[in-house]
This record gives sequence, C-alpha cells and structure tokens, in this order.
Amino acid sequence: MAKTADPQTPVTTIKGVTRTLDDWLTSGQLCLFVLPSWPEASQYVPLTQRAFKVFRESDARCVIMVMGSELQARRVLGATADSDTVWLDPDGTITKQLGVARTPAFVHVQSDASVAAIADGWNPAEWQRIANSLATSLRWTKPIYPEPRDPEPNPGWDV
Repeated sequence: MAKTADPQTPVTTIKGVTRTLDDWLTSGQLCLFVLPSWPEASQYVPLTQRAFKVFRESDARCVIMVMGSELQARRVLGATADSDTVWLDPDGTITKQLGVARTPAFVHVQSDASVAAIADGWNPAEWQRIANSLATSLRWTKPIYPEPRDPEPNPGWDV
C-alpha cells in the first residue's frame, strides 16, 4: 500500500530553515535518505553521496534526513552536514508518515508527497531498485549499488 506524507508537515533543515513538505516538493521529486541519529550511521553517508552525485543536476531534490537533533546530525554526517540538503526529523513524524520502518532507508518521494518506492535497511539490491525507480521517473542515469567498499548488507534499525 502506497504511503503519502501530509504535504503540510513542517520540515526543518539543519540550517534552521522551516518550510512545509509541499514547499520542498515544488521543485520536483525527492531522492531521500533517512538515517538514524547514531554515530554508526556515518558508514552509510558515502552511499547517499553516490546518489547525490548522479541525481544532483536532475529534477530530483536530494536530501539526507536524520532522525535527530542538529548536533546528532552533525555527528553522523560530519562535513556533509554543511554541504548537502539535510533535514531533521527528531520525533520521526515525517519518517513514519512516509512508511519507513527501518533505517537507513532510501525513499523515492513523488512531487505530491506520495512514496513511489522505499527500501528499508541497507540491502544493495533494494537500494538499486530505488535508484532505478528514480532514474526511470526522471529519465536520468542511475547510481550503482553495491560497490566494492560498501558496508555489508544490514537490516538496519527499527524506527
């Protein structure tokens, strides 16, 4: 069953900018990665950057959403926190609305806030499926998962 987030849900970036989800979606679809606030999540940042590199010039907005505070997000993301679009979801509201059950997660969100595809946990085949979904929808090239230095597959952490 497809999930749709409430487009009026406020979303705040790590830099303190708050807009509704609908406002963030005006430029197109989302290539969204959801990470937990634990330091162990930092091993998944390179996976997100692979998609950012490929989709950055497309009609998709690439976002990393950390289920935590600004301080926690900075601890997980390091220098990436200031170089990419980072959303905070400290109470898990948006994460749950999108239907994410486990993090890390890779989510393809349509411009109407509906979820086109989702992969819970780090499963390379499932992440590739999401990358393919986005690439097809955008008529764009796709990142490849896995690569040799990627972490071992992991079911992730419950939301």
